[in-house]
Amino acid sequence: MKLSDEDEESLSYFYVLSNILREAIRAYSTEKSQLNILNVNNWLMALFELLGDISKYFPSILQKSRLEGNTFGELENNYTLRNLNVSIRQDFQLKLIRVKSFHGLQNRFKNKKNYNHLSWILLGKTLSKDPYFLELIDSTILVVLPFIEKLKAEICNVLGYDFSSRLKPVNEEKL
Repeated sequence: MKLSDEDEESLSYFYVLSNILREAIRAYSTEKSQLNILNVNNWLMALFELLGDISKYFPSILQKSRLEGNTFGELENNYTLRNLNVSIRQDFQLKLIRVKSFHGLQNRFKNKKNYNHLSWILLGKTLSKDPYFLELIDSTILVVLPFIEKLKAEICNVLGYDFSSRLKPVNEEKL
């Protein structure tokens, strides 16, 4: 299968991001500091955004769908590996926390006032290491890591080769 430049860019970012996510998870597992909590959540939510792109470029592999009948439907997406019938869900609470911690303002949501208030509450509970939110992050990690590996295997099957072998290692001395 011949990839467009856009496809290659998204796949490259997916492979790089999955490595960064693993490092963030390792740091989070070692110490659940406020920085590590926000960092792992930011990378988890970045992965979900990238899955949306991959679902556009590879609709035969990955399907994106919104949760119907959900008040926060605009914030929650399901991603399903079509051939394996394996799904993961993007949690709206974690997404609100990312938007608040990473972007600060939430001017893109329809009901700004309610989302803004809720996101401050969620961010505060997360930073205070509320057990519910730590469990939410932990359970998301446990679902996301195997999903990434299965998605990589599906991409490899479609392409006929391991895309990660085409990525050039970064020479840290040049940075």
